[in-house]
Amino acid sequence: MSTQLAPEMRPLTIKHVPEILALQDLIIETLPDKKSYYREENDYFFKALQEGAYSLGLFDGENLVGYNIVSLPDDIQNLGHEVELYGPALSKVAHWGPAAIHPSLQGRGLLKKIVAKQLKELKISGYDHVFLTIAPGNYSSLATVLQQGFLIKRIKLKFGNLLRYILHLDLSRSLKKPICQVRVAGNDLESQKLLLKFGFYGYSVESENSGTTTLLFGHDGLEDAL
Repeated sequence: MSTQLAPEMRPLTIKHVPEILALQDLIIETLPDKKSYYREENDYFFKALQEGAYSLGLFDGENLVGYNIVSLPDDIQNLGHEVELYGPALSKVAHWGPAAIHPSLQGRGLLKKIVAKQLKELKISGYDHVFLTIAPGNYSSLATVLQQGFLIKRIKLKFGNLLRYILHLDLSRSLKKPICQVRVAGNDLESQKLLLKFGFYGYSVESENSGTTTLLFGHDGLEDAL
């Protein structure tokens, strides 16, 4: 595999499903915590890639070296319910993930390039809300999507019995600085759940020199939370 030239970004189709599955398995094999990445099966990718042209892959020649899947959920599976979206708003929801970058190419900001292009295309197409899930402790992925404007809105069990952050990006609104800010240890999930219950949202990740990680939670007005 060549690592000198930047991989080419191209739309994914159902013909790429075998390569997606192979790269997915490679990523999972390299993870110290296998539960941090939920393995999707053939049917999920076939359905997602038949629904629209928003899923993108990175190619080194003809070899798939990265991807981010975009799926368009039905009403039942729609993560918009988690933030109390109703009616027509649910038809303007897109789900992100899973995503993967080949281990030899990680740390080069390639996923950021994919998601930036996807956000632009989704907004042009009239989608207002994008959701994704990330495992607590996966701070690298979490930092990437928070930098794109996503906010942590919930911590819930998903995919059977796996704990996940649910993140939401409202493309119809511009981000503003929160009125108040609370710093919480990355591994203090109980405090994070309590903050989310009172209307806070997670918006940033900070890594300390000591090796510890802190999450920043904000609120747009305490009067509605108390």
